[in-house]
Amino acid sequence: MKDDKIRPSSARPDDVGGPITALQAVSYTALLGLIAAVASGWFDAMIPWGTP
Repeated sequence: MKDDKIRPSSARPDDVGGPITALQAVSYTALLGLIAAVASGWFDAMIPWGTP
C-alpha cells in the first residue's frame, strides 16, 4: 500500500470546491440586489423603521 493514497479523515475530496454554479451566481446577485434595494429605501413603506 502506497502512502500517497492514504488521506487523513479531515481531507476534502478532490471533486469538491470548483467554480460556482449558475444558480449560486443568480442567487447571490439577487440577494445583493435586495440588500441594495432595502438600503436605498425602496421598501421604506413596508419596513416600520423606515417611516417616521
